[in-house]
Amino acid sequence: MKKIILFLLCLCMTVSLFACTDTPEASEQSAEVSEEETFGPREITINGVSLKEFTIVYCNSTTFDNYNHYRLIVDEINAFLEEYCGYTLKAVPDTTAETEYEILVGFTAGRSLKNAFDRDSFEAGQYSLVVKGTKVMLAGSHANGWHFALEKLIRVCKTDEDADLTDFMTSGNEPVIKVACVGDSITQGINSSRNDMTYPAYIQQMLGWDYCVLNAGLSGYAICKNDPYAYAKCKQYRDALNFVPDVVIFALGTNDSNPSQEWKDWSDPTRKDTFLDSARELLDSFYDINENVQIFICTPTPLFKTSTDKWNADGWNKNINAYSLPLIKQIAEEYSLPQIDLYTWGKDKEALFPDGLHPKDTTYKTYAKAIYDRLADTIKKVEK
Repeated sequence: MKKIILFLLCLCMTVSLFACTDTPEASEQSAEVSEEETFGPREITINGVSLKEFTIVYCNSTTFDNYNHYRLIVDEINAFLEEYCGYTLKAVPDTTAETEYEILVGFTAGRSLKNAFDRDSFEAGQYSLVVKGTKVMLAGSHANGWHFALEKLIRVCKTDEDADLTDFMTSGNEPVIKVACVGDSITQGINSSRNDMTYPAYIQQMLGWDYCVLNAGLSGYAICKNDPYAYAKCKQYRDALNFVPDVVIFALGTNDSNPSQEWKDWSDPTRKDTFLDSARELLDSFYDINENVQIFICTPTPLFKTSTDKWNADGWNKNINAYSLPLIKQIAEEYSLPQIDLYTWGKDKEALFPDGLHPKDTTYKTYAKAIYDRLADTIKKVEK
């Protein structure tokens, strides 16, 4: 009888102990509830006005340059707000009329704060953040500056459980690696419907904000210095030099083989030497401004016949194979430069070039990935 009573007592204690112990699932649910209660949606106000009332305004430039990756920054702003506050904001171009409550991304036109800064006074990696009345401005000459200003704004918003931002201005300078994309129409982004869907824009996204990528491409331009459209004669070349890049992605040579332009006469025995001398001068000019510049040299992609064959693809490819390809490879070997063989890569990728020559929109991303994969492991890194 005693043994039976003792057994029943032990059984009761075990059941009681088990009932007081959480299962792993219960513990996780409890932790999730606790975390939710701790985090919760935050309230952010600008001089007493809820951020919900604000609109994001971005610059509406139609040029294909590095200054207009506004969509990336707009997406970053809304990703933060959705996670932290539980809502997102409407985004409009600066061609719309000014309203009372605005977050300005970049140097937007027609706004009361547009003259607060001179864009040309900013270097890559520099930024300013301004809160004035019911306007917030993320300023910098490059997309990197806008991103770093946004990072600063996010840090300020997270200092208190609920944040009320009053007038202030702050500036900073983050280290970045400057990358100049030197090239022709494919670099510029011809056939792309948006300036954030060019290959340099995609390279910027792939490398991240520790890099500042400049689109220095111009359609129709070539290596040979005696051509009417020699790259050394264009503004984009001067922009690339003034940028003083740490890295150059050199993608010229396609237009030197254009069979439809009579001045590109490869039967002239001096043209090969002119091509080589011109390429050397372009490369040397980047070494002159930065002796430690890292240069990646790309071969042209092949052309493909379309229904109209407006490019004379066979004639163009014949010239590329006979002249541009071997001469570019010769220069790369002479300078011991890493080569990105886009000609071989592109041979079986006709679908990426809908007009026979240029990628389009998201196919520029595939083109950019081919370049990124070749340089990702060797490109210079930011030292922090």
